[in-house]
Order: sequence, then C-alpha cells, then structure tokens
Amino acid sequence: MHRFRVSASVALALLLAAACEPTSGQLILNGDDDDATGDDDDATGNPNDLDGDGDPSATDCDDDDPTAYNGNTESCGDGVDNDCDPETFCYEAIGDVGRRFLDPFATDGSAADFYAPGEAQPFMNSDTITAALHRDGSTGEHSLVFVVDATNDGSGGSAVLEVAGVQGAELVVQDDPGEGQVDGDVGRFGFQWVECCVDGAVLTPLPRDLCVTFSVFEWDGLDDFVVADPAGEQTVGSIGGGLTICAGE
Repeated sequence: MHRFRVSASVALALLLAAACEPTSGQLILNGDDDDATGDDDDATGNPNDLDGDGDPSATDCDDDDPTAYNGNTESCGDGVDNDCDPETFCYEAIGDVGRRFLDPFATDGSAADFYAPGEAQPFMNSDTITAALHRDGSTGEHSLVFVVDATNDGSGGSAVLEVAGVQGAELVVQDDPGEGQVDGDVGRFGFQWVECCVDGAVLTPLPRDLCVTFSVFEWDGLDDFVVADPAGEQTVGSIGGGLTICAGE
C-alpha cells in the first residue's frame, strides 16, 4: 500500500484555486462579476444597463429604476418620469368630491373639429358640465373643451361661469354667438339652453403646462362636474365646488 503525501504549498494552491471558481449563481462577463459591481444585466445582457430595462446607462434618466426609460409610456401619479421626458405632463382634474388623472383626446384635427358644433358632441352628461382636454396631433396644440348638459334630457337650464388660466387662448367654438368672451386670462360665459340642446365651448391654444379653473356663480339645471378622457368619464365634484385641471410631472 502506497501513501501519497501532499506538501503544504501544494495544498494551499489547491484551496486557492477552488475558492476562485465561480459558483453556479454567478455571472462573469469580460472578467467582471456583475454581483460585485451591482450591474444587473440579466434582462438584456448589456453590462451597461443597471436596471435591466433595455435603456443603457448613457441614456436612461434613472438607471436604478426599471420603470423609467426612453420610449416608455408615462404613468401619471406614480412620481416617476417613466418616459424620461420632462416635457411630458400629466393632467389632473380636481373637484370637491374627487380627483382623476386625464389623458387628452388626441386627434389629427383641431379641437373645433373634435367638438363638432351643431352635431353630436364628443361627450355630454345630463345636468352636468363635462370637461376634457384635446391635443391636435398635427400641431401639438392643447385645448380645453367643455359641454354643458345633454341633448333631449327633458330639462333646460342656465349658468354664469368663468374659466381662469386661459391666457393667450381664443374662444374658437361657442354654440350660440355672444355667450362667451375671453378677457385676459379669463373666459366668461353666460349660457341658457332648452331641453333639446346643449351649450359648450372650446378654448385654444393652451400651454402644455396649463392650469385652468372653473367657477360657476349662478346655475339652474346643473348638479355636477364630470371630466372625460379616452378611458371614460367620472364625476369629480359639485357645480358649486368648482373644477381645476392642471398639468403636473
């Protein structure tokens, strides 16, 4: 029976070699250990994409957050610049009983075409003022659109109101001549309608970082403010409580 003796120096070399072998859970790229550097490239195979969202560190506005990257869709209300574009605004409507984030209705035509005066309005609700934003896909202009009451609902009404924060905008649609005007940064309106019909207006252009406020001073036949966007409609407050629609990041 033969016995082999391993010198102390050889044993130490064997131990060091074993310690340097990568474990099954490690990934080595170009001699770099991504666990050691904090570089998480598992999703993309790109050692310069820390959060694995496909947008490399050189262009990603927050390479520690996989929900923020160029080309992503902005998600309003999460506090993250999801599309890495500070010029993309979220719009929020606030009434006295609720609030909602709004997406503008986007078409290739103007807001006046979208409203289609004398025809079926894009949205309307009985005994309400329903407001929305519109974005012209060809010019990028933003507009405020609102419709008062609904057609053939069995009741008419009247309202005296102001819309503040419309500096530079023009009143491009009003259902009846003389019902409204823009003076400085305030639009003033006096509406009166019968059961067959509605009233409303379009104010444009507004800045992308717009902030407008509705105040109703006198009204009959109206109960609530409703806001509308491509995802649907929601009551956010009473007529007497007013309505604010503002941009935010």
